Amino acid sequence: MRILHISDLHFGIENAEAIAVVARFVAEAAPDVIVASGDLSTIGIASELEAACAWLASLGPPVIATPGNHDVPYHEILPRFWHPFARYRRASAGRLRDGWNGDGLFVHTINTARGWQLRANWALGAVSSRQLRAACAALAAAPPDALKVIVTHHPLLFPPDSPIGGQTHGGAHAARSLIAAGADLFLAGHLHVLQETRVRGPRSTAVALTAGTLSQRLRGEPPAFLLVDYRDTHVIEVSRYAIADGAALKRSKDVMDLETMSA
Repeated sequence: MRILHISDLHFGIENAEAIAVVARFVAEAAPDVIVASGDLSTIGIASELEAACAWLASLGPPVIATPGNHDVPYHEILPRFWHPFARYRRASAGRLRDGWNGDGLFVHTINTARGWQLRANWALGAVSSRQLRAACAALAAAPPDALKVIVTHHPLLFPPDSPIGGQTHGGAHAARSLIAAGADLFLAGHLHVLQETRVRGPRSTAVALTAGTLSQRLRGEPPAFLLVDYRDTHVIEVSRYAIADGAALKRSKDVMDLETMSA
């Protein structure tokens, strides 16, 4: 199985070159599924979400997606409070999936975005106890030999060298619980840079990856994305691509044996 992981498209201020490069890359690399880990739009208006979802659907492979904090009505307090994801659901209906189960791959999405929170920065992520219970139950029911992937917009644990600070409420507890339930790989966005973290669970270790951005909102790195190839023996090959001069340039490639790593 081949997974293309993209994030933070921010349609409205999308990077036209990056969008075109990714479309060509999909046609050439033929991923089996695409993971889009949130912030499809910039300020959560219908036209941005519609354009982003239409573009994702046009790529061809099934798209598994979760919204980000920019996919709520960013500058509209009442809609953001009462029905933050109504526009996202309308734009994504029939186009995007919220999970995958088949061909040796199991993907479960957790919506970490919120329209408001009882803390100063409402745009940071959170995982509720209800979401965590549902995700752990889904992992427990997943095929035992599948690669088990959890997709969020916000990293459950922000890497120490992240370009922006923050904390996903309940993220540390969620990460440990999800690993205990069988999660192998976490895919997220929000940071706009490529980062990798090894996350320890009670008895095993998982890999956490963040994709870059396909927008003009750069944080010291060019637009970027990830390609994850999965082998039956729980070996994944992670290729990192940066976009420059109209092309996808491979920056690095790692082969990880998840079973050995967790031993």
